[in-house]
Amino acid sequence: MRIKYLKEAVVLELRENVSNAVAFYNSDTPLLEAYFKDRTDWLCDSSLTVESLPELDPEDNGASEAANAVALHKSIVGLSPSQAADERLWTWLARFPLLGTTQFPRLKTT
Repeated sequence: MRIKYLKEAVVLELRENVSNAVAFYNSDTPLLEAYFKDRTDWLCDSSLTVESLPELDPEDNGASEAANAVALHKSIVGLSPSQAADERLWTWLARFPLLGTTQFPRLKTT
């Protein structure tokens, strides 16, 4: 699978309009597909590939997060330090292919 990333303007839009996306965060629909369903300008391919993404431990603790980071790094072929620090890549990963293991807490609408 080719790893994708979001365009910088899209990451900024998500950050600035998070209150508008609460309904998407609280649904079981993948956020990016639902939020950008009428747009084609939000996603780009990267040069990175992965055969398959590892199973991640959803526990919210330092040991699990460290183990998850190592497993992801090993699975993404050719990941450079600059790519590893790229918010656009991680925003896509967390909200699309890894959504089942990186579920956001349900957000309050009030």
